[in-house]
Amino acid sequence: MCGTDYGSIEAYRDVYNEQERIFAAHLQQCGLSDADYWIMYLINEGVDSQKDLCAKLMISKQTVNSACLRFAAKGLIEMKAQDSNLRTKRITVTAKGKDFIERNVVSLLQSEERVWQAMDESDCKELVRIMKIYNNLMKEELRRQ
Repeated sequence: MCGTDYGSIEAYRDVYNEQERIFAAHLQQCGLSDADYWIMYLINEGVDSQKDLCAKLMISKQTVNSACLRFAAKGLIEMKAQDSNLRTKRITVTAKGKDFIERNVVSLLQSEERVWQAMDESDCKELVRIMKIYNNLMKEELRRQ
């Protein structure tokens, strides 16, 4: 059982919050919210509908729609109605959007990759192993509530 110093829940929360602040500060410099970043990340990965973005990110339709409308207004994406369902719009990235994604999404992913490569392989494996344990225990705990 965890308890003191690095083993305390407070130490974990501090480290988690520090990581969140690091990413938030970078995203703020890019003019992106956390949701904006993940929406653009998934669009870049090939997710092409607001419905699928909502499902994958577990965020509201309104949040996704507002972000997509902002991105479309900036010329980063286009939204076109599908022939089979005029209510469903297919999202495509424009040339300007591809450049934006490269500068603001892909560059962050590359930074993460470089950090990961700088770590010892055993530390990488341990970090993933421990996070899986934590996530599984948290899922169980929340199911009981």
